Amino acid sequence: MPSAGILHARSKDEFIAMLSQAEMAICWFFHQDWFASAPDLRYIVTPAAGLDYFTVDPPAGVEVVNSSFQGTLIAETVLGMMLSHTRGISLGIDLMKKEVWPRREVTNSMRRLSGSHLVILGFGNIGGWIARRAKLFGCRITGIRRRPRHLQPEFFSYEDRVLPVEKLHDVLPAADHLVIALPRTPGTEKIIGRTELDLLPPHAALYNVGRGNALDEEALTAALNENRIGAAYLDVFAREPLPPDSPLRNLPGCYLMPHSCAASPDYFELFIDDFIEKFQI
Repeated sequence: MPSAGILHARSKDEFIAMLSQAEMAICWFFHQDWFASAPDLRYIVTPAAGLDYFTVDPPAGVEVVNSSFQGTLIAETVLGMMLSHTRGISLGIDLMKKEVWPRREVTNSMRRLSGSHLVILGFGNIGGWIARRAKLFGCRITGIRRRPRHLQPEFFSYEDRVLPVEKLHDVLPAADHLVIALPRTPGTEKIIGRTELDLLPPHAALYNVGRGNALDEEALTAALNENRIGAAYLDVFAREPLPPDSPLRNLPGCYLMPHSCAASPDYFELFIDDFIEKFQI
């Protein structure tokens, strides 16, 4: 971007001082009172994917822009979770710590990922990448989104579909895997609760890689304790960091990650590529 002048702030104070010259700010956080120091600011850009990352009310003429490159990274993590569940890896690791040779329990739980039905709640950029990667393993895809598009993704086969959120309850009883890839909005608050978990088959696994508010954690705790679903793989939580005394930490069949499923050594290189594509000057 040869026409862009770039200033690199090495501290918060330097950043605030440089805002007086900035038309665009790339940052992880921004405070409301900083807008007064940035008369020419037009964009705040974050390397994060979440629409809720900045808790600011920008003045007229300033746009907050999140990133959209994380889909491929999150998709790899979700496929790892799905393979770990279907091929007995998670269960095997758990049982081998407690039993001498739990071969029967592990093999009896193993299934093929190929041919399984994957329901993705939140079929945007991240959900689409999860579906794209899952198709390589032979999964059947049902995407759920608020406003389904008329055109199906080009990688879909005849058995795949995208449905409105009103059809969620209809598809859950046939789901082998339920992935939640939703942003934090008032409309997504505890969208998966006791009713939805009860609709899942007992062998089904749940994966939350969007925002923690979408899942009723108390309902999930009860479902896992009562063996009403097969497993849960959680990267996001209602409270973060996850409290040390959270019941989720000791739940059978509950596998936790510290909001890290998009991590990669080349995260910032991918961000810069995404940024340049959006803001060619």
